[in-house]
Amino acid sequence: ADQAPVVAGPGDLPDRALSALEEAARLSPNNANVAEDLAAAYVNAKSLSGAVRMLERVLAVSSSPPQRTRARAQLVDLLRDQGTLAEAIGTVEKNLKANPKDRDAWRFLAELYLKTQRPDRAEEIWAKLIASDPKDIQSMLDLEQSLAARGETARAIGILRTAIASAPRRAK
Repeated sequence: ADQAPVVAGPGDLPDRALSALEEAARLSPNNANVAEDLAAAYVNAKSLSGAVRMLERVLAVSSSPPQRTRARAQLVDLLRDQGTLAEAIGTVEKNLKANPKDRDAWRFLAELYLKTQRPDRAEEIWAKLIASDPKDIQSMLDLEQSLAARGETARAIGILRTAIASAPRRAK
């Protein structure tokens, strides 16, 4: 009798595979890669609260900027899908009062504002991040995209030129 593979395909993650990932996350609470994998498994299993919890863990323990960016983007999408963006904004704002120098949390708050149709607040945050670190290319690019989407082409081009001048190797 043949046994089914542990992972049959997207959206078809057997309980034992999910349990194995949960055990790995329990044994390695500071392993962002395991948390990220478990978040994906939870999304496939339609356990959005579990996915949110694991993505929050990724943000708490990861030191990899690309991994943190992925986790923030996925978390914003999940919170939007759950209709809890306003609650998330309050939580992030509260956390920022305790740690106002957390640039990732500020970026996350800007993304939340953008998703709640408050681009002015998002742009204000990106501008402050750029003012405190003139080489913050990611914030420049985020601000440029938001300005361009709102039709503020001249300002967007100015920000893009500044970003290119600050990091010519990253220019695409």
